[in-house]
Amino acid sequence: MRSDRSEAGAAENPRPAPLAAKGEREPGRLSRKQRDFRRHQRDTLQAAERLLFEHSYQDITVQQIAQEAEFSIGYIYKLFPNKEEIFASVIRERHREMFELIEQGLKMPTPVPERFHSLLVRLFEWIDEHMAYTASSWRDLSYLFKQNAELHEEVNRRDREIRDRFTELFAEGIRIGYLAAEDPQTIALVFRAVLWGLVRTRLTEGTQEQDTTRLAALTMRVITRTFAPDGLEN
Repeated sequence: MRSDRSEAGAAENPRPAPLAAKGEREPGRLSRKQRDFRRHQRDTLQAAERLLFEHSYQDITVQQIAQEAEFSIGYIYKLFPNKEEIFASVIRERHREMFELIEQGLKMPTPVPERFHSLLVRLFEWIDEHMAYTASSWRDLSYLFKQNAELHEEVNRRDREIRDRFTELFAEGIRIGYLAAEDPQTIALVFRAVLWGLVRTRLTEGTQEQDTTRLAALTMRVITRTFAPDGLEN
């Protein structure tokens, strides 16, 4: 169990703003105690996410999270008001990370095929890194959406933003003749189905021996063959 000195420090000072979990950037100047507080929030989210490897959301308790994070239960409640907010913050953080990864990947000054492949590799690597979260988000974290309409709308908004970014990429691919002159939104929807179909297969069949480069190439092959310009093979 970690020292209670951190608990005392948090109790003596006003609670900082919540962990930047809705896409906001954290203020540049925070006190040491505020930085520690946010770091401990992140430690708690990581501990909660690790527990998803072996337990369902409904079965995880605040006590288990505290033990995994090596904090006292009392300090956990200084960081977050309840278990629901801990996992809601996990969801917000992971969606923010995925969006930023995609944004950065799409800004690379490379041709569309190379940019698409590189982004897919990074995306599969991120999914592998957060496989417990990915699995539970389908399995039972959706329970939180029924309890938290604001969270549900945040996630839907972020998902729409991600879809729009890929739509822009596919529109660029159409303009240069890399893809057929289809509706780029249609390509984005097919891409999403292919991507998450592969992820579900990895989750259900345990096919994680395939490396991310091969998975990226497979995803690209499905998209480029499905939407190949007339007379061209991809």
